Amino acid sequence: MFLPGNNPGNLQSGAVFGADGIILDLEDSVSPAEKDAARLLVASALKSVDYAGVERAVRINTLATGGEADIAAVVPCRPDAVMLPKTESIDDIRACEALLEEAEAACGAAKKTLIMPLIETPMGLARCLEIALASKRVTLLSLGGEDYTASLGTQRTREGRELIFARGMLANAAAAAGIDSIQRSRRALSRHSERPYLRLQGKVCHQSAPNQRDPQGICADRERNRLGQAHSCRH
Repeated sequence: MFLPGNNPGNLQSGAVFGADGIILDLEDSVSPAEKDAARLLVASALKSVDYAGVERAVRINTLATGGEADIAAVVPCRPDAVMLPKTESIDDIRACEALLEEAEAACGAAKKTLIMPLIETPMGLARCLEIALASKRVTLLSLGGEDYTASLGTQRTREGRELIFARGMLANAAAAAGIDSIQRSRRALSRHSERPYLRLQGKVCHQSAPNQRDPQGICADRERNRLGQAHSCRH
């Protein structure tokens, strides 16, 4: 479940929604003017909020648009993983890993922070297997259906049939790498969806802040808790 990083109420109540994992969001749900404040809020939540034992990830900004500062701020607070948006290459993973190593060394963290690449572009999809194999920190692949479809210039449908190829590619790459895959989308899958036939382990949902375009949040819980299991199978 995504929790907007600029909404203290959602950050404080994240554990009550019953999701298998939460993603504190510093990217899409936060306006540029609120990035610095959201970074402080997310760091504070990681340190002080009891999320009832669920995995805690942070969706950072791209490394070119604030992700480096995000990593420096949140890694000392011991998130389980960071989600890297617009991942398109091995170089993106290696750059993120280097920043994580630097931040972990600076704060004396013994546990490695995992990486969840978010595939949102045709280039990222074309390279998703090499991205999955780029580091042992990569714990799963996530498909950003809205941005991916926009990059294709294709109209979204309720059934999501325009994403069948992308979901298949992502599921195949994840299976080949021995990790898991999830879909990130605001749209519910229909009963005719292809998801039961693919190795997509679940969906990520959004808990939107008031007055945003999805005030109720469209949620489908992750089917299983896979962050730790997926990481261990890489060794």
